[in-house]
Order: sequence, then structure tokens, then C-alpha cells
Amino acid sequence: MALKAAHMSSSSYHDALHRKYQSGSSTLIDEVKSIRLANPDYGYRTVTLALKNKGISVNHKAVLRIMRENNLLCQAFNHRTKNITLIKELLVQLPITV
Repeated sequence: MALKAAHMSSSSYHDALHRKYQSGSSTLIDEVKSIRLANPDYGYRTVTLALKNKGISVNHKAVLRIMRENNLLCQAFNHRTKNITLIKELLVQLPITV
């Protein structure tokens, strides 16, 4: 009855009961934060390599997700929109000669 109200099949319900959902490991999050604080220009790829050098085996997608959720992504090399905006402003300021 409750499954019909939730529009859920019984197989999905029983699968959800036995599935172990991954939660972010607090030690891994602390390690990522410490690496980013020590090296502010490190992106998720370099952080992944630093973790592997410390002996922590972790997938780069997991590191990217942790860095997104904790607002730790590197912004050092994100200059494209800034440059495009600057170029557009300079083009508007140029005098038009015919």
C-alpha cells in the first residue's frame, strides 16, 4: 500500500534496504582540504596525485565531487571569460572610422 502511494516498485524498495550508500569519508575530505590549503593552485587532478603519493587510493571523480561540494575547485586558470569581457570592452571603446 505504501509502495503504491510512493510510486515505488517492491524490488526498488528491497534494493534500497540492502544497499550501502557511500557517504563522503571525513578523513578524505580533511586530506583534500589540507592539500588545497597548502597548495591553492592545485586542481582536482593534482590533488588526486598528491593523495596517491600519500598512499590514499582514490578515484579522480570522487576527488572532483568532494572539491565541488566543499567549494575547493581551483580558480587560478579560469581566465577565459575575463579575457573575452576585456576584449569586448576594448572593442566598444575603439573609435569607428569610415
